[in-house]
Amino acid sequence: MALCSDRQRVDFHSLMPLISAKLEQEGKVKIPAQGNSMFPLFRHGRDQVILEMCSPCNVKKYDMILYCRPNGQYVLHRVVGVKKDGYVLRGDGQLWNEYPVRPEWIIARVGAFRRGARSYTCACCGYRVYAVVWTDTVWVRRGLAKLKRGMYKLFSLY
Repeated sequence: MALCSDRQRVDFHSLMPLISAKLEQEGKVKIPAQGNSMFPLFRHGRDQVILEMCSPCNVKKYDMILYCRPNGQYVLHRVVGVKKDGYVLRGDGQLWNEYPVRPEWIIARVGAFRRGARSYTCACCGYRVYAVVWTDTVWVRRGLAKLKRGMYKLFSLY
C-alpha cells in the first residue's frame, strides 16, 4: 500500500503505471518506503526512496533495486550477489536470500533516499560502508537468530 498526499490508502499496483511513466519521462521518482524488509535502513511510512532508471546490466552488488516478481509483487531489496543466470537479493531486515532475480524483472535502482529533511545519496562513502558491512555480516545476525530460538526453546520448557 502507498500513501497519497490526501492520506488515502492506494494500492501500490495502481501507482505503478504512474511511477513507470515518471521514470520514463524524468529518469527518477520519489516514493514512500513501504514494509519492513529493508529495516533498519528504511522505516515504513517515514522514509522516502528516490528511484532512478537503470539498465539491468549496470546493476552491481550492494545496489538496491525495485523489481517485480512473476506473481506481480513489487519488492525493493539489496543485491548481495551477481551470477550469470540472475541476481541474488536480500532485504536488509531479512536473513535469507532470494535467487534468481532475473534482469528483466528490474524496474529501477535506488539512487538516494530521504529521512525527514535530510537526503542521502547511495554513492556517498558512508552509505557504501553501511551497505558492505550490513550485507557481508549477515552470518552474525543468522547466528544471533539461531541463539535466540534456542534460548526460547530452552526457557519454554520450564
